[in-house]
Amino acid sequence: MFVARDYPAGEVLYKALLIREPDNINAMIELSVVYEAMGKPQNAVGLLERAANLRPDDRDIAERKAKALRKMAHVLQSEIDSLVRAGAHEEALPKLSILIQAQPDNADLYFQKARCHLRLGRPAAAKGEIARAIRLDAADHFLELREQANEKIRGMKVQSLENDARKLLAQGTPGADEEALRMIVQITEFEPEHAWANEQYERLTGKGGFGIGGIGSSSVGRFLGDVWNTSRSITVGVLSAWNQRLWVMVGILLALLILVSPLTRFIVGRLRPRVMLEGNLSHFSIQEVLGFINAHQATGELKIKSRTVSGSFYFANGEIYHCECGKEQGQSALKTLMKKAGNGLFVLRSTGRVAKQTINTPVSLILLDLPERRPTDLGKSSKKKTPSRMSALLKSGS
Repeated sequence: MFVARDYPAGEVLYKALLIREPDNINAMIELSVVYEAMGKPQNAVGLLERAANLRPDDRDIAERKAKALRKMAHVLQSEIDSLVRAGAHEEALPKLSILIQAQPDNADLYFQKARCHLRLGRPAAAKGEIARAIRLDAADHFLELREQANEKIRGMKVQSLENDARKLLAQGTPGADEEALRMIVQITEFEPEHAWANEQYERLTGKGGFGIGGIGSSSVGRFLGDVWNTSRSITVGVLSAWNQRLWVMVGILLALLILVSPLTRFIVGRLRPRVMLEGNLSHFSIQEVLGFINAHQATGELKIKSRTVSGSFYFANGEIYHCECGKEQGQSALKTLMKKAGNGLFVLRSTGRVAKQTINTPVSLILLDLPERRPTDLGKSSKKKTPSRMSALLKSGS
C-alpha cells in the first residue's frame, strides 16, 4: 500500500483499526506516518501525543513526536507567512495559536500574533500578546510594537471621548455640559494640543487657555473687572447731579469695602502663588488629576488626604519621580495611593525636587493600566454631593 503510495486507503484502514482498538499504539504510529506523507503534520502530532501518553518512556515515540512537531511548525509558519503577505491576518491568527501551543516559549510567535491584532485594529489584544513576548525577550522591536499599541489605544480613547462629548454638547443642558467638560479635560490629558478640546474648554468656561492657574486668575480678573465697570457706571450717572468730590469719596469707600470683604479674602487666599491646583476627589478621580498634571508638565508635590489614606506624589515636569504613603515609598506607595485614594482632598504645591527618584514609570503608562472611571458612576455618585468644580467652571463662564 505504501509502495504504491496509496495513502488515502492507508488512512481509511488505520482509522478503522483504531475504532476497533483505540489503544493500538502501532496503528497510531503507522497512521501518523501516513498523515506526514499526506502533508497533515498536525494530525500526526495529535496521534503521537496519544501514543506518548500511553507509553511515556518510549524513546522512539518521543523522537517521532519531536520530528513531527518540527515539521508541523515549518508547514504552519509557511502558511502564516503567506497569509500575512496576502493581508489575511484574521486567517493567520488560529494557525499562530496552534503553533504557540507547540512552542510556548517562542517569543517571536507572540510578536507575530500581536502584529496581526494591531493590523486588524485591536490594539488592546495586541498589547496583551506583545506583553507575553516581552516577558520572554525584551527585544527592541517588541518594545516598539508595544508603544504602537499604546498609541493606538490612546487614540481610540480620545476619539471615543470626543464622540461622547459632542453628543452631550448637542443636548445643550447644564448637566450635559458639565459631563462633556469632564470628558474634554480627559482628552487634553492624553493630547494637550487637541484643537477641538481646547476650543470647547475655552467656550464652556470662558478661559483664555487650558492650564494650571488659569482657572482662578481668570475668575478673579473677571470679578474685579465687573466690580470696576459697575462702580464706574454708577459714578458717571450720579456725577451729573451730585457733587463730584462726594462721589469720589463714595467710590473710594466702596473700593475699600470690596478689598476687605470676606469674598475677596477667600478668592485671594485660594490663589496663593504656591498652590497650583486643589480640589475634591469626589469630583475628579485620581487618574484625572494625575493626567492633568502630566499634560501640563507641572513640578511640585501633590498631597492626598482622605479617610482611608494620606500621602504625596512628587512631580518633575509632569512625571512622577517619587511617592510616599505612610512608611511606604516608591512603587509600593504609588500602588497604595492609586488603590485607596477615594473621596478626599488634593493639593498641588509648587516645589523643587525634594526627594530621590524611586519611580521611573511614565504617567501615561500608569494611567493606561488603570480601570477607566465610567461617566455613569460619576453621575450616580454626584447626586447627593455639593456642586463640583466642573459645575463652578460652567457657571463662571456663562
